[in-house]
Amino acid sequence: MEEEKSRNLADDIGDCVRNEKNNDTEKVSAERSVMDKTLQELIEENVVAAEILVSHAQLGKSLKELIAENMAKELVVEDVVDEYVDVDAVKARIEKNYEQGKKELIADITDEQQGNPLEDSMRAEMEGNAVSQTAGMGEDSGEISSERQAITSEKVSTLDEKEQVHAVLRSLGLLQEGVVNTAKTIVEVVLESEEEPKAEEEDDMTYETIWDVITNIPNKNPIVYNLLFMIKWIVLSAIIGIIVGCAGTAFSYALTYVTELRGEYPQLIYGLPFGGLAIAFLYHLGKNDNDKGTNLVLMSINQNDHLPIVMAPLIFVATAITHLFGGSSGREGAALQIGGCIGQNLGERFHFNESDVKIMTMCGMSSAFAALFGTPIAAAFLSMEIASVGVLYYGSLVPCVFSALIAQNVAGLLGVEADAFAIDIIPDFTLRTAVLCGALAVLSALVSILFCTTMHKSAHLYRRLIKNQYLRVFVGGLLVVCATKLCGSMMYNGAGMPIIEEAIEGNVPTFAFLLKILFTGMTLGAGFKGGEIVPSLFVGATFGCTFASIVGMSPAICAAVGMASLFCGITNCPISALMLCLELFGAEGMAYYLLAIALSYTFSGYFSVYGAQKIVLSKHRNKYINRNTK
Repeated sequence: MEEEKSRNLADDIGDCVRNEKNNDTEKVSAERSVMDKTLQELIEENVVAAEILVSHAQLGKSLKELIAENMAKELVVEDVVDEYVDVDAVKARIEKNYEQGKKELIADITDEQQGNPLEDSMRAEMEGNAVSQTAGMGEDSGEISSERQAITSEKVSTLDEKEQVHAVLRSLGLLQEGVVNTAKTIVEVVLESEEEPKAEEEDDMTYETIWDVITNIPNKNPIVYNLLFMIKWIVLSAIIGIIVGCAGTAFSYALTYVTELRGEYPQLIYGLPFGGLAIAFLYHLGKNDNDKGTNLVLMSINQNDHLPIVMAPLIFVATAITHLFGGSSGREGAALQIGGCIGQNLGERFHFNESDVKIMTMCGMSSAFAALFGTPIAAAFLSMEIASVGVLYYGSLVPCVFSALIAQNVAGLLGVEADAFAIDIIPDFTLRTAVLCGALAVLSALVSILFCTTMHKSAHLYRRLIKNQYLRVFVGGLLVVCATKLCGSMMYNGAGMPIIEEAIEGNVPTFAFLLKILFTGMTLGAGFKGGEIVPSLFVGATFGCTFASIVGMSPAICAAVGMASLFCGITNCPISALMLCLELFGAEGMAYYLLAIALSYTFSGYFSVYGAQKIVLSKHRNKYINRNTK
């Protein structure tokens, strides 16, 4: 019965690890309740031993799965044991029952061994060891001495199984603080010594698709396996790169056309409230009234959420309507939704397994971003980096790179020009310029927090004050129209790419960055569609220009640094931000961009424009935290 309870508890721990990894909080809560009850029963029966719990094969397997996802082994050992074994309860109950348990143990052993007396020296040493472990807990209280373990095992060899567990538990110091350290030591041994699955077990594997068969049969031959892996994903990357590249091209041409049309007929701004009504009605027809936008794409990677195929055409049309009538929004966020939706649905149509569907989703995101922005390097890393901060999905590196390159070339062949900005004046990287660049990066990180907070708070405020979605989007449109008229300019409407070029030249109003944040919050919070990335680049460029005018630096390099800092601050994607700078501005100012991105990533904290983004590893220390963004 005790062994069965221990195994059940270990099974629950393994399930809890997997559900925590899948962010299934409801199941995790239920399983922890069962675990606590079972653990309490085991403690009361004096059979709780962290050794029994954490060395179970299933827990070891779960830990290995976590390690395989780029989590350092020592972090997994510490955090999993601390989180899933209620150490404080174990220590408290053992300390409370220690004296009574010790007396019962000695009495049991003495009674059992009356026909074959146990030597007094053994009892004295066992009791002395247990007492010393309790009284002398210090820095090394949880370490296991191999010599001591061998002696104890020999002395208790005549006892039955239950008594051996008791004796080892007491004499090896699995008490109080020693519980945690011993558990961690045993887990490390399990992880290091666990054998690889036997080759013959492959016969029991089941394959859902032809791709599973192709990529699982040749595991014994790495060369053949890698070759088939490359063939598989080159073919799939080409398919998704061409399809999404064409979709991205159409999206780019549509936004270019409506933007030019709005420039030619500025009175279209008065139609924004009615355009909002059309968007709300379209999403209602598509049964997507509670649209989560890009957050749903991130959830599809983190939690396997489904992306309805109707999402792609809806965001395409809704973003075009928003830009036509002068709403302040971007395009790349919408492109991530289009690409991710197409990629996931293609994977499901091909009946791929869960892992490959996620890769297809990321390939679609990379393809759409590359086609629209013309930055395949940044696009490839962005889709791998954006869902889980601190973790790069390297398993999708080859597919994302190929699909991004193919999509960018398809868009180029169809006439879409890649975005690029000329940074003509780049000062020497000296101590003075480095300090000024660092100051700009830290201030930009604070502006990115303001940007994220405004996006979230505006949406919350709209929903709290106006329950009806049609009225909400109509009022939001009216507010943007009124704000436009008050400003006397339409420079804050639409994506604002021309204003970024003016900021690089040093010709923007001082508080343009604040007004763009306000316009974007009013637009997206009300229910209009688009993206947040280009508005963030607008904010970064104009804030950098303002900073340059104050400190006397080149507006071009300050605008570029501001853009890099804002992009990193709102997305928490430092590698993608650096690659974006390389492709947009060139390599000459990389020292400035690298410094700015590092500081912005740190000082922006756990804020993000995407609420579904996960912070897997801490920004400030090498620790697994797995928390939501703010």
